[in-house]
Amino acid sequence: MTLGLIIITSCYVLLNLTVGLWKLRSSSYDDFVACPSSTNKYAIALSICGTVIGGGMFFTVAQMGYESGFAVLALPASYIVGYVLLSLAIPAIRNAMSSPNINTLYDIVTVRLPAGGGWATGYKILLSLVTFGMYFFMLAAQFAIIANFYVAVLDLSQMGAWLLSLLVIGGTTLIYSVAGGIRKDIATDVFQVIIVFVGLIVLGLTMIFDPNLSFANVPPSHFTFTGYGAFFPIGVFLFFSPSFVGRYDYWQRIIAAKSTKEARFALWLSLPLIIAAYVVCCFIGICARSMSSGIDSAHAAIWFMREALPGGLSLVVTLAFYAALMAASDTLLGVSAISLSSIAQTVLSRYRKSLRTVASIRWITVLVGVGASATVLLAVDAVDLIIGGFSSLVILTPGLLFVLLNRTPSALVACASLFLGYGSFLTVFLFAPPYRKYAFILGFLIACVVVGVGQLASRILSRQVKV
Repeated sequence: MTLGLIIITSCYVLLNLTVGLWKLRSSSYDDFVACPSSTNKYAIALSICGTVIGGGMFFTVAQMGYESGFAVLALPASYIVGYVLLSLAIPAIRNAMSSPNINTLYDIVTVRLPAGGGWATGYKILLSLVTFGMYFFMLAAQFAIIANFYVAVLDLSQMGAWLLSLLVIGGTTLIYSVAGGIRKDIATDVFQVIIVFVGLIVLGLTMIFDPNLSFANVPPSHFTFTGYGAFFPIGVFLFFSPSFVGRYDYWQRIIAAKSTKEARFALWLSLPLIIAAYVVCCFIGICARSMSSGIDSAHAAIWFMREALPGGLSLVVTLAFYAALMAASDTLLGVSAISLSSIAQTVLSRYRKSLRTVASIRWITVLVGVGASATVLLAVDAVDLIIGGFSSLVILTPGLLFVLLNRTPSALVACASLFLGYGSFLTVFLFAPPYRKYAFILGFLIACVVVGVGQLASRILSRQVKV
């Protein structure tokens, strides 16, 4: 497989660069970070799939399928509720972003908190910082996943795996993302997601028709939704579903769609494709558990690719794995860079005009990409990075909804919600490793309580003023 992997890797890097740099054109800052109302619904749908079906799905969902079976399918089920909420919010998102010089989530926050003073500035910095951390964590996870793949398959050292991951992801995604921004991100997603689904179809057909594969030795508990305990699916629906409204990677694609109608069509078209990808990756883990129960669960996908597939099909799936990594990485890279740029523009407000340029955002994108790749050298667990990323998303949602939906939002309440919620999450995540998977619940509940108390206090004060 080694020679075939080298050939596939080299060909894919060249092909990805060619597609990413084809017909490259100059763009304004607005076009680079948002490209509003410019993209057809089918491209948007495939791009949404690309933001979700990353390398993390191939490896992490397979790992969770190995450990808990159908329990992981609570995640795609929660997308249904999340998509309903996001679909209802699409008109408000597009209307808010239609004003001049409003191109990012952070621009909207500035408009919604015009009289917040230092608290408004603090909330914008905190929101930018948490959002940056969220997408940076998940970008770093893509580098960690492919590096671990190279360590297992090619028997490379951690340093060698890092250099190769930097070449494959950084040498392609970083180049065309720096050159073309969100427009190239979406264009390459279309090409990459088609390759991903070719690989997923190969995997699905293999598991259905290959007589050598068996599910006979799977524990019965794997065919229930309680492999991680009864609270896991309940918690996913309660805490994960609402977070879709705050996903800036989805916002980018909603804004880029030609109309509100097309944005909704693209959103719902992506749903069955994403659910199908979850199901296939879950069954990879279940099959690996049935046929090789002694392996490390983190290597379930690698075992399946190496042991359950013939050499030719294994390389096809490897190509799909690469495409999934690229499709997610360019989005995560772009959103991380915009978030870091927002921090810089807020802290260094006197240089805001200079920072709000294509040249500036390109340099920031390079910095983020190299920084995320370097986490591979720290041997950080990819699952922990993904958990940290999604936890951040869940925790920022209550305060963000408060700012966007309240008639007169308080910058102090929004700031306190994010600071206390994220602070409590980080405390558990860093100092109580056994409870990392549940740390986001504490952070989310604290954020909700702060928003609720703030909303109640605001109503009481407004009544007293009227009296």
